[in-house]
Amino acid sequence: MSIATDIIQGKYDNELNDIQGAVNTRRKLNRNQNQAVVLATINVKDIVVLHGLTPKLLNGLKGKVTDINRTTISVMLDEKPPRSNRRGSRQIGQLVRVPAVCVKKV
Repeated sequence: MSIATDIIQGKYDNELNDIQGAVNTRRKLNRNQNQAVVLATINVKDIVVLHGLTPKLLNGLKGKVTDINRTTISVMLDEKPPRSNRRGSRQIGQLVRVPAVCVKKV
């Protein structure tokens, strides 16, 4: 049996808060590790693809990195998002600032 099955069956009911805290801590650690890898491998002027963002409309767009901060990356969009006819939508050449974990080098 897996730990998930044991949790569903109630084996760890008294420890659910501890389990939740441990899972959240682990997720935060993974996110920080992933962020460190991205920040170490991406440089200004690199071409990147956006992913894992909300609104999802920006996912898949390419752009050039213009600035790198401690946890975020500024990207100048190279292409127009789909459904960009809306008022206030992103345009080609517009600068967006996204979390470092939401970019992938092309």
